[in-house]
Amino acid sequence: MVNDGIVLLKNISKQYKIGESPVAALNNVSLEIKTGEYIAVMGPSGSGKSTLLNILGGIDFPTEGEVYIGNTRIDNLSEKALLNLRRSKVAYIFQEARLLSSLTAIENVMLPFAFRPVKGKAKDKEYALKMLEKVGLGKRATHLPHQLSGGEAQRVSIARALMNDPAIILADEPTGNLDSKTGEEIMDLFANLNSEGLTIVMVTHDPQKASHAKRVIRLRDGEVIEDTYNHKFVICEV
Repeated sequence: MVNDGIVLLKNISKQYKIGESPVAALNNVSLEIKTGEYIAVMGPSGSGKSTLLNILGGIDFPTEGEVYIGNTRIDNLSEKALLNLRRSKVAYIFQEARLLSSLTAIENVMLPFAFRPVKGKAKDKEYALKMLEKVGLGKRATHLPHQLSGGEAQRVSIARALMNDPAIILADEPTGNLDSKTGEEIMDLFANLNSEGLTIVMVTHDPQKASHAKRVIRLRDGEVIEDTYNHKFVICEV
């Protein structure tokens, strides 16, 4: 039982093999993420940030330990069950918007519903437009990706992530390809979504971006070296 935690990692370790040598990406990490938290995960390159995010989302699996979303242990689920869980509870936002160039903004947002019966497409489109309006792009719904700025394209990817009403959003360097002004606009959007109750875990190397989060977790060599709930905490460069 995970109580009120939305995600629980228990004694997670992850090893990869490089040649014949095992390399520890994570070492005995335990975390609880509660509903409505906004967390920034920081650390130098190779500290285990992306591995942690992938394990949280059921994309990668620990070598040791247990992973729970709600009351469901996910690290031992079948691929089908895991796929269903990811579709219903977890959404990813990447550094690149990853839009299909031949589809309009609203069609890209509707992709999570691509295999639903045609009968429901009108309602899907209506909901997709609502999500675009939520991220400030209602008037750009019929534009193709090449007609959008980098920030607009990332907003489309965020609208797409919201389509399945996820329990948690996992964002991997979501402003890494954007200029500072546009990056701050995306951070403001994340803050608004979090104020509505959405749980967000964001990997970033940027202390300024991390300062928007309410909790900062810092990794080094696969271990948690700092975990703070204090949003006024001064974050130093790593």
